Amino acid sequence: MRQLETDLEQQTGLALTDYDVLAQLAVAEGLVRRADTNTDGRGVVVAITDSGVARLAATVPAHVRGIAEYFVSRLEDEELVVLERALDKVTIDCTFG
Repeated sequence: MRQLETDLEQQTGLALTDYDVLAQLAVAEGLVRRADTNTDGRGVVVAITDSGVARLAATVPAHVRGIAEYFVSRLEDEELVVLERALDKVTIDCTFG
């Protein structure tokens, strides 16, 4: 996991934790902005900005390469089949932007 984070940051300048946050925020609206909530002045609504989406999109290839190299490549074909079946049962729509 450390190597994945190191590679991602070296290749894109974006830390893995930042990538994770952007990936989570990008699912909903594709924007990041701050706005007051209608119900309570203590809260805010946060959405990803266009530049955040662009940065996230630019980082995706490095992240995918790292996952493939450090995790997927260590699995045998039979293990990949089992993993795919298991993930199909729990996967949600993870599109963004």
